[in-house]
Amino acid sequence: MKIISFEGFEYSGKSTQIKLLKAYLKKNKIKSTFTREPGGFKQLEKIRKIILDSNFDNLTLILFFFASRFALLSQLKSNDLIFFDRFFDSTFAYQKYTAKDKNLILNLINQIDKKFIPKVTFYFKINKNTLTQRKNIFYEKQYEIDTCFFELKPETTNKFISIDQIRKLKKEFLHTNVLNLSKVILIKEINDLNNNSINGLLKLIEEIPQKTFFIFCTTNLLKIPKTVLSRSRILRLNDYLENDKLEDLAHNIIHQNQNISEDVIQNLVDSFISLNRIDFFEHVKLFTKDQIDICSVIFLKVLNFNLKKFIDNRKLYKYLCDLHSGYLYDV
Repeated sequence: MKIISFEGFEYSGKSTQIKLLKAYLKKNKIKSTFTREPGGFKQLEKIRKIILDSNFDNLTLILFFFASRFALLSQLKSNDLIFFDRFFDSTFAYQKYTAKDKNLILNLINQIDKKFIPKVTFYFKINKNTLTQRKNIFYEKQYEIDTCFFELKPETTNKFISIDQIRKLKKEFLHTNVLNLSKVILIKEINDLNNNSINGLLKLIEEIPQKTFFIFCTTNLLKIPKTVLSRSRILRLNDYLENDKLEDLAHNIIHQNQNISEDVIQNLVDSFISLNRIDFFEHVKLFTKDQIDICSVIFLKVLNFNLKKFIDNRKLYKYLCDLHSGYLYDV
């Protein structure tokens, strides 16, 4: 057994090089195993999630890291090359806050069987300027991943949304849900699709992946093919003037739904103003089963309102997309 580890700062290119190496070894049929810390196996990924989502003190984190590490090592029985994306060097670098922490980490490292000590460790260095540039690029891409929001519209040189764009949507967006997050696809004008792209879209919405939601918009419902309409739920939304406010929207909805308590509707709309996801779900519970449709109507009206007025407000946009997918999935 030969173990090789990769260490380095975030954005140093470590993961990219591991990916390239993995492809090279596979192409040349060289047997190898790639793993990461914390995690590496299905059960241990649960520990990884606990570590990444927690606010534990440093001692607890150290023990979690080594618990995951020893469990992982006990399952490595291959005689192949084994590559680690981070190993005990990272624990020593990131968790040795005090002399007590340092001694504990070194003692635990000494408990590792010598056959699991890496033969080679590649350390990736990066200068401050390059790190900052890569970090900015990462956050721009991560924003798109976190919101899981995709707007489909004609390319600049084309009048219609092409079949190639539908194929790209299917390949790159719908079937690459690594983080298992809900996804929202918005088409602001469904009539921008030509016959080929409509047929491609129909194949997608016949078997929509789990936790995926399409929002189709149009100014002319009569032009939409019946095959699309039959697979859709239709909600008619009014246009809003530039000076409209969410409070005015609430009053209009209250006026249109006299059978529902004014406080219930007002509180539901207020949750959008405060951007409090928890409040939204709490107030949804106040609606009876036969009134639940009004929650969808309120949400889509608020979404329509904000798409027009606050398209560049990332915080609000992320909240709305996350809320939309989570709410519809739960209902």
